[in-house]
Amino acid sequence: MKSSTLLISLGVALTTTLLPAAEPTRVAAVTLSWADNDRTLAHALEMLGRVTKERAQIVCLPQECVPTDGDAEAAAALGAIRKAAAKAKFYVVANLKEQADGKTFLTSYLIGPNGAVVGKYRKSHHLPDEAIALGDELPVFDTSFGKIGLMIGTDLYWPEVPLVLALKGAELVLCSSAPEPVPQSAPADVLMRTRAFDDHVTFACANYASDLPYLCSNHPNYTGSPLGRGCVIDRSGIVVADTGIRAGVAVAAVDLKRPTDLYQLTFHEDRSLFHYLVERDIKPLVARPQKRRITVSIAQVFAGHGPNPKPDSEFAKILDTAGARGSDMIVMSEFGFPTDTPAAEKTFAMVAEKARKYRSYIIIGGLRDPAMPGKNGKATSWAYLWDREGRVVGKYRISQYGGSKELPVFATDFGVIGIILCGDIYSQEIMRALALQGAEIVFCPSQSWGPSGVFNRWMQETRALDNGVWMAAAHFPMSDISQRSYVIDPYGHVVTATPYWSEGVATTEVDLDAGRVWFARTNKPGPAGKSGYLHAYYPKFIPEKRADFRTVLFAGRRPELYGPIIEKTLADRDTPQELKERMGVPR
Repeated sequence: MKSSTLLISLGVALTTTLLPAAEPTRVAAVTLSWADNDRTLAHALEMLGRVTKERAQIVCLPQECVPTDGDAEAAAALGAIRKAAAKAKFYVVANLKEQADGKTFLTSYLIGPNGAVVGKYRKSHHLPDEAIALGDELPVFDTSFGKIGLMIGTDLYWPEVPLVLALKGAELVLCSSAPEPVPQSAPADVLMRTRAFDDHVTFACANYASDLPYLCSNHPNYTGSPLGRGCVIDRSGIVVADTGIRAGVAVAAVDLKRPTDLYQLTFHEDRSLFHYLVERDIKPLVARPQKRRITVSIAQVFAGHGPNPKPDSEFAKILDTAGARGSDMIVMSEFGFPTDTPAAEKTFAMVAEKARKYRSYIIIGGLRDPAMPGKNGKATSWAYLWDREGRVVGKYRISQYGGSKELPVFATDFGVIGIILCGDIYSQEIMRALALQGAEIVFCPSQSWGPSGVFNRWMQETRALDNGVWMAAAHFPMSDISQRSYVIDPYGHVVTATPYWSEGVATTEVDLDAGRVWFARTNKPGPAGKSGYLHAYYPKFIPEKRADFRTVLFAGRRPELYGPIIEKTLADRDTPQELKERMGVPR
């Protein structure tokens, strides 16, 4: 750590403390052309030539950077790319088909600056329409720049993959991707950013772009263009280089060891809490729902208008507003309200009365119950769940710095729900555990604002996407324009939100039977070659629309590979303690 004095034109000297800087590493993500004429070794080598001019030191090529049979053709392509790496003296990841033991794998080879193969990774997770064999390892490789982990294509959908790589020491994760049957830009963007942010890694993704202007999908006649967007993302989730929606090279100089530049919480508790993720046979809780289409309301108030027994309080009024909308569930924020006072007894009686009156479940967070202290022996944050009869039928203690011993889910008359609190959103493992136990919608009473409402929303969106769940987050109104309370669907899309910096109720209808759609490859002929509007975009084959994405994702998990999730920690990548201490010093 050192200080630097800056002199500005007004004659004022400013002293700022600088973090020690390591020598940056030049990381490159390549976007190749998806045009039929460009799916060649020559095109891949041409793009590596461009990378050489950019002085890159580590390069990632996309999935199947050269189409081959996985046998002699693949060996020839790998040999040519190894020669290019040796000539340019950089590391390069080349993904190719590999034939071995009568099976076909998708394999990423990490090639060193001397042209030798440092190691390889066989794709370990896949969707049902990917006709490949799977590898049985999530390896991490030592290089002269740091530890590197590799991912391939749809590996991105399993958050355990980059998490395990990071826990094994990876500082840089290189993902070789390819167009899916119906490319979707929004989920991919938020998932990549959040993977980097969650796992404290630099994340680089290589992909393909069309030779035509980008056009989104409108299945079945238009299945969308390849996304392009080869990019490098730093530990803070910031895209520091991007090819755009075209073939090209994205290069960024990145300090691979630099901690995140954002306010962020890192899990320091007992990681055995996440045992659900490594268990092979989890029996999800089964509810006996009477209805599946429900109305959810978030009742947002300022921190000063928290739990209060007075019938004319803002707290009571907003419960009435939410209840009058026919809400099946009302969720409020995390308040820091002690539960062992006469006022608390009266307040909870009023909450129970509102639940009975409106026939609604109610969740309120930040209830400080001294009878159920945290790990430091002091009262910590709990959320209580009232049912439609006004009974408290569930309680959850915060896991992030709260020392929770379990991650419960709760059966209601509409389905299975989960509850998280505030900083829990920073721990992806918590949400995964709830979903594996059957949670279909997760409620998050929270004071959490962190670096900005945008980063908070990215985490909420990613938790919804990863687990095929609905998310409902109740925050406090704040001056940050992006900080709202909202409900997010399983596609990571905000379907309702509160107004800016004000109290109010956001209400939406949630259909818990509407499974998340995905598109599987088929051999069904498409309209390609026929005339029509924008017929150059007609697909050769029409993908099958399926609504079982959550089931497919969970079936594709590999718990036998996830041991590091409960054995290791990322606490050493947290914000340095000295910097944490300075965050609490008056200036």
